[in-house]
Amino acid sequence: MIPAHLQNRSIDQLRSTQETIRCFLVELTGEGYESVITTEKGKCVGGFDYHRSERIIHRFTLGENGTYPGDWIGRELTSVLALPYCSRCGNHTFSPEAIKGSSGSKGRVWVNADTGERGDNLNDFGPGAMWFLTWYMNEDTGRYSYTNSTTEPPLCVRTPGGDWVIDSHASNCTMPDDWNHRCWPRRGTAPTITVDKNFGNTCGAGGGSIVSGNYHGFLRDGYLIKC
Repeated sequence: MIPAHLQNRSIDQLRSTQETIRCFLVELTGEGYESVITTEKGKCVGGFDYHRSERIIHRFTLGENGTYPGDWIGRELTSVLALPYCSRCGNHTFSPEAIKGSSGSKGRVWVNADTGERGDNLNDFGPGAMWFLTWYMNEDTGRYSYTNSTTEPPLCVRTPGGDWVIDSHASNCTMPDDWNHRCWPRRGTAPTITVDKNFGNTCGAGGGSIVSGNYHGFLRDGYLIKC
């Protein structure tokens, strides 16, 4: 439930409190990239127990529905391609062993539909980011995972405690074998989404809120509202 001290407030009033986070849509740009990642154990900024750097070495056009080309990693990784220092703290120089152990990775370029801000990784966007999982297509059935639809991919939103796939099944779902219902029924157009158990085909799990890590909240009219 919405906390007692917020229950009598309108949506506009809730928006002005520190208890809410405005959602925003991030979309694929049609561009992907290939990169080299180097990591090494050690205390780093942000509480991390390892140092990390990533260097983009190649950009390409994504396929239909944001898929990667089949030959996205077609070259040998060498120390020439890796950054010699941690890009988080800028103070740690990687050992030759760490550089030799560099691994290839791939990513998609995203853009904030409201501001035009671009990011080479979804992790570049903070809580409130909302995106469609367009690559969750089951090639055998021609339907998207979770939504069981041929046209509508599942929707995900970033909460302060982690990412929430709204169209997935809840851990306490009472109809786990039925993919025609929604544990978190949603309506609206992203990012102005409301999740509520009072409409749609749903199960008996919960009351429409999400528990993600240490975060517990509702999604109302495009705003995450903390419980």
